[in-house]
Amino acid sequence: MNSIFDPSFQNSDIASKIVFALERLSQVFKVKLWGENKKHGLSPLQIQILLFLHFQVDERKNVSQLALEFNVTKATISEAVRILEKKGYLVKKRNPDDARNIMLQLTPAGKETVPEMSLFANELRQCV
Repeated sequence: MNSIFDPSFQNSDIASKIVFALERLSQVFKVKLWGENKKHGLSPLQIQILLFLHFQVDERKNVSQLALEFNVTKATISEAVRILEKKGYLVKKRNPDDARNIMLQLTPAGKETVPEMSLFANELRQCV
């Protein structure tokens, strides 16, 4: 079986070129997220959580949805949320319709900071 990482195979197979390009783009996103990490003192996952909370509908703003979205355990999300709460970027609120469900909301500090964080990928649009 041929590997998508083999340039000679990529040259003859469009699907391999696309998969390889997607892998490279994921690496660029990681580097960009680490750049935001340096500016804000947050991990890439913490930044992704804040971005998710900023742009998603309220029904999706909970630990279970975040774990599904980022393909990590609820424990990993809970730890990241704990740190974000401690840093003042978000708060936990009980869902008025279901007291067992804890919703996550950005604080005023989170709402102020997240739009700037969300711009990290904009320069990639210029490459398209």
